[in-house]
Amino acid sequence: SSEALGADLFEERFARFQGQNSHVLVEYVPSDFVAAADDELAVLEHIFAREERVRLQRAEQSAEVGCSNVLVDLCGIFKRSSIHDVRDLVLRQFGPDRFHYVYHIDQVDGSDRVLCVNSNSDVQFDEEFYKFLCKTYGEALRERIFFFVDNRNVIGKDVPFQLVYQRRFGQPLFMQSVVLAHDVDDFSKIWQAMGRSRTMNE
Repeated sequence: SSEALGADLFEERFARFQGQNSHVLVEYVPSDFVAAADDELAVLEHIFAREERVRLQRAEQSAEVGCSNVLVDLCGIFKRSSIHDVRDLVLRQFGPDRFHYVYHIDQVDGSDRVLCVNSNSDVQFDEEFYKFLCKTYGEALRERIFFFVDNRNVIGKDVPFQLVYQRRFGQPLFMQSVVLAHDVDDFSKIWQAMGRSRTMNE
């Protein structure tokens, strides 16, 4: 958020977001770069580049290194971009080996789907395909899927198999998330309503 909040008000809003969840670390980043960007894909490229810089800095400090594998757009910044546009940028930014699939929500029927990074194969993210992913990647499954969660038409929908994965492998399916929201209140209310702060972090 770009609001100039006092310390007391910020802490009160943060407490409303945090709720009863544990192991939740949040960094609020100014969104000025969004207005300065030439187009929405430039915004996405900026986000990818920043997250990669942070990951490399942590690696140099010998800190625990994990990459962001989730982007949640709560305010429709990428409404003109197709999932193929997003996939192409993921491929350019990270190469063919980091992520093998891009999860997305079908904007017509709200179904869960995954698009292959190295082909145009776009399939239902159902139990059968989830089992295939587990058999192929095991606990490293979360390192091979980039979750692009565009909620402009499906607020309240949750990404499937989070709790199933967590119970089996003892770690969250979401490693780190980037959430785009209009302000702190918007982020807090919608994120809590979707339940992702629970399933992502415990």
